[in-house]
Amino acid sequence: MITNPAGTLLFVEDLAGTAIYTYQIGQGGVLAATNTGSPVIVPGLPENLTTDGLGKFVYVTLEPVGGGNAEIGAYAISSSGSLTAVPGSPFPYSIYQAEGDPSGKYLIGTASESSISSLYVFNIQSTGTNAGAISPVTGSPFTTANPPHSIAVQPSTGGDLIYSFSLSTTGGNNPIEGYELNASTGALTAISGSPFTTVSSGDLGLFDQSGTLLSVYSVSAGTAQLEVLAVGSGGALAQPVSPVNLTALGPWVITDPN
Repeated sequence: MITNPAGTLLFVEDLAGTAIYTYQIGQGGVLAATNTGSPVIVPGLPENLTTDGLGKFVYVTLEPVGGGNAEIGAYAISSSGSLTAVPGSPFPYSIYQAEGDPSGKYLIGTASESSISSLYVFNIQSTGTNAGAISPVTGSPFTTANPPHSIAVQPSTGGDLIYSFSLSTTGGNNPIEGYELNASTGALTAISGSPFTTVSSGDLGLFDQSGTLLSVYSVSAGTAQLEVLAVGSGGALAQPVSPVNLTALGPWVITDPN
């Protein structure tokens, strides 16, 4: 499940029903189902959800049911939170995880095939009858050092950093990789010092709301750890505190106490 950037809508995928449900988030976090357009039935098995950085569109990566290729479903978000398929959706791209950049211009994704060492970047059409449609930027896909398992996209306004996390073939995790997103072209270039071998690695990462702290989750020998990395000038990573062991394995989230 995900929220829109404003934190006013919650989108929940239903694997059994191949559907997406939309809820309005009210005072104190109370949820109310949208009156129209929910649930939306999607043409495949939904894997991962994201929105564009402006909260205008929902994107869902889809695994085929009964054979075929993976696709990306795209849906416009109305003022009430209902979803309407973007013309041309689903789009024929084999993506496992996708994240929107904060400008709303680009969608960054990892390949469905776990052996591909690349990140994919798509333009998001902002206006016209096909608003929300996606197409690869020039040069996409962009080569990475290792096959990305997941990514974290800097959320703050002006954020242009993407970090990828990958699993080692010998067990554990490869060093975190960092990339800078060109605001004009959508091209990715490796950050100086990437892959980062002097900080802890992991297979999942989440930014805080400021975009200056990157939390990284890892599991080793049945023990889960959480480490917090500081994002410095140019995207360099530093580790100001030691990792902490968690009491249990499982999903996690970053929230703003204010």
